[in-house]
Amino acid sequence: MTDIIFSKSATYDPVSLGDNTSTHSQSSENQDLEDLPFTPIPKRKWKRTLLGGIISAVLGCLAIVGAFDIFHRVGSIASQRQHTQSPCYCGHSSAEARSLDCEYIPMASAWLPPHCRDTYLETEFDKLGPNPDSTWTYYADYARTTPIAISTISEFAGSTTRFYNEWQWHVMHCMFYWRKLHRAQFSGVVIEPRFNTDAHIGHCTRLILSMNTTSTTVSGVGLGSDKWTREELEDPANWRDVRDGYGNQPPKGYLNDMVMNT
Repeated sequence: MTDIIFSKSATYDPVSLGDNTSTHSQSSENQDLEDLPFTPIPKRKWKRTLLGGIISAVLGCLAIVGAFDIFHRVGSIASQRQHTQSPCYCGHSSAEARSLDCEYIPMASAWLPPHCRDTYLETEFDKLGPNPDSTWTYYADYARTTPIAISTISEFAGSTTRFYNEWQWHVMHCMFYWRKLHRAQFSGVVIEPRFNTDAHIGHCTRLILSMNTTSTTVSGVGLGSDKWTREELEDPANWRDVRDGYGNQPPKGYLNDMVMNT
């Protein structure tokens, strides 16, 4: 075993502190930071921030819901006003009917709004006439000598002026309204009160069974503004119609006041 002998005269250089100065400084700073007291966010302030965010979100949702509700109520009020008057209301004149987005429908001999129309049936009806081009002829006189344009007929709305048809036209009108009544179950189309009655079906039945194929029928132009009480709807005797087919003599009081070229 070898003994290691340290000389008393040996001298040693002092350890240099140059490289450790920054480390010591950083350690001191870190220790100083660690020694700083920790100040947490007060619970009340945190709760207030969270509560404020929740309130803002709720108010935003309420504002959106409120806007939708206002639009819904405005539309509902407008719809209720219209349906309180009549489910197929088109005003009291052709001009008012146009302003209400109504259109004159020959099959109905009336102005109707979109939700009361079955466009499929209307198109088919207009192409089933006896003319070479499959149209119908409408007349200004009972003798059916003066043809009249549909655009002219549409302006009769709101007046007592009548137009005239052959028996076949009116039979087809009845049949197509029976189809419209049936299709309304799944089409969602509203049937105007004028034709949505047992009495109208009775009228059509009498017209068809009369087999008075050479007769002239009389029609007026409706605006969907007719109203019926429950009692009137349930009692066919209350229905009065001049279009059952009267042969060669029109019913008294139902000839037009306009001058006819007969």
